[in-house]
Amino acid sequence: MKRLDAPLGIVAAGLVVAVGCRVAGWMPGVVLGAVIVLGGLAVAWAGKRKRG
Repeated sequence: MKRLDAPLGIVAAGLVVAVGCRVAGWMPGVVLGAVIVLGGLAVAWAGKRKRG
């Protein structure tokens, strides 16, 4: 089984926040979730680029 890295966990947490807040009808939480997802993807992309 493949071990998940931290950026993927951050992206998953952001998706959970965004979807949960969308269901609850709290739009600032949806925006916060999107920011968390994009931040996690940026960290993953930068790490991948750094490693080559």
